[in-house]
Amino acid sequence: MLGNVSVPIGALDDMAFWFLAVSNPQGDEGRATAIRRFAELGRQADVHSITTGFAALALSANSGDPILSMIPPSDIERLKGAYRAATSKGIIRRTRSLDEIFQVENGSFVFKR
Repeated sequence: MLGNVSVPIGALDDMAFWFLAVSNPQGDEGRATAIRRFAELGRQADVHSITTGFAALALSANSGDPILSMIPPSDIERLKGAYRAATSKGIIRRTRSLDEIFQVENGSFVFKR
C-alpha cells in the first residue's frame, strides 16, 4: 500500500506513524519488513515518498529499533546517500537519530569503511 499510486498523497503524512504502530505487534520480522519498505520509500524520487520513508525511519530509530540491522547491507549506502541528498536539498530536516545512524558529524557525512 505504501508508495502505491492509489493511496492519496495526503494519507502518506500519517502512514509512518500508523504503519509502525501496527507492525510492532507483528514481532521482529513484521517490524523488519516495515523498516525495509520505509527504506525503499526514502530512496524514491517523489517528495512524499521520501518524507514518509525517512519520517518512519526516524520514528523507528527514536523508539530504539536497530534499523540498520534490518536493512540489507547492499542498500545501506544508497539509503545514506538518499538521506544526504534529501537533507541537503531541504526536502527533509536532519534528525539526531538518523544523523547518528548515518554517521553525520558536525553537518558532514562520515562514511566509515
